[in-house]
Amino acid sequence: MAFAVVADVTKDSYASAATHDVTMPATVNSGELLLMFYVCKQFGSSMVAPSGWTELAKAVGASGGHLLCYKEAAGTEGGGTATVTASDTSAACSQVYRLQGWNDVEEEHSSLTISSSPNPPSNTPSWGAKDTLWLAGATFVDDDGTVSAYSSNYSNGEYNNAGAGTNASSSIGIARRELNTTVQNPATMTLSEAEGWVAWTVAVEPGTKGEAGSDTDISGTLESITLTENAATTALDISVTAALESLLLSELQSSVAVDIALSGALESIQVSENPSNIAVDVSITGTQEQIELTENPASLGLGVSASAEQITLSEFVAGVSLDRSISGTLETIQVVENAASVATGLNATTESIVLTENQSTVQLDTAITTNLETIVLNELAAQVDLGANISASLESVTLTESGATIIFDSGISATLESISLSTLRATITSSTLAPTVPGLEYTMSGDRLHYTLPVNRLHFTFNREN
Repeated sequence: MAFAVVADVTKDSYASAATHDVTMPATVNSGELLLMFYVCKQFGSSMVAPSGWTELAKAVGASGGHLLCYKEAAGTEGGGTATVTASDTSAACSQVYRLQGWNDVEEEHSSLTISSSPNPPSNTPSWGAKDTLWLAGATFVDDDGTVSAYSSNYSNGEYNNAGAGTNASSSIGIARRELNTTVQNPATMTLSEAEGWVAWTVAVEPGTKGEAGSDTDISGTLESITLTENAATTALDISVTAALESLLLSELQSSVAVDIALSGALESIQVSENPSNIAVDVSITGTQEQIELTENPASLGLGVSASAEQITLSEFVAGVSLDRSISGTLETIQVVENAASVATGLNATTESIVLTENQSTVQLDTAITTNLETIVLNELAAQVDLGANISASLESVTLTESGATIIFDSGISATLESISLSTLRATITSSTLAPTVPGLEYTMSGDRLHYTLPVNRLHFTFNREN
């Protein structure tokens, strides 16, 4: 995970008073880390961090009052102030760091010391070896001293002070370093003269809090977008002009919204958990190899003009709706679980339609002008309804379980090689189906076939008793 980012540092100084309204950054976003260094010349008997802030450490004594505190921003702090209260009157100064992409913060500090060589102490944060952002420096008071040198390997030094003259000033000098290590012991700093100081070593753990967002165009190659957990969403409001290899969303309420056409290749869209949804509002002009939806209630709406090799839907209330003809090849439509259905008006090749579980249905509302090799329905109340002529070959219709039905509302003008019905209450109904006789109704009951013949008289010959 990347290092926490210093978005800005707000430095300010304050005239002599018992309370100081510390200046906040002009812009503050929700979740960002606000880290305050504060020092005043006269310490008094107490020092109180601003309301809503967490005190990391403070030191008070003859060498002034020194305070380090932090807050996870609510997003309303920008341009405001936060009040530090002391019990004595003096000038003071502050530095407020605004950081993004963090998770936790830990510090170590020295005792109050008078010299020109502040020594930030060793810090071993609890999270171990990560991409940790380190801040090392000192808060110091007395005679307008400045920082001659920060700890070695530390850069971006920030210095400011308040007050003036002998025994009247307050100053802060902090630098920073990015380093993946379990422990950091910064080198000694150098001041321009002896001052009363507290030295600090602060560690900021990388994380996702306050991460900066992006709503700009994606103009290069994007290999993968992966979102997990509840209410995951990918919204591409502007066209993707390069290759997008994969979109993967998982957990509850996942969604992908593509408001403008994808002009490059999209190899895979996969959405899992419920209620899954893919909305493609504009036609896909490239190749779509696979669309896979799982869990309930899965749905897919397509008006595509390109090739779709496979559509797979699983779990409750699965549905495939093809509102426009598919002009390319569709190898497989597979729908499993309760209330599965396929409604088609196909003029391309469909090799197989497979439906399983309760209330499965295949409904072909218009003529199939090419080959349909297999229709297989399993489980209760399975049904095949061929509402118009089949002008090509249908090799097999297989229905299993109770309540299975095949209905032929008009003639089949091509070859039907096999019809197989099994188990209770299976029925074939047809007015013109050969090789059956027009007007006959055939009913399976166990291992017996029953039929009704509309004639005036029948003759039977019994060769055996049964």
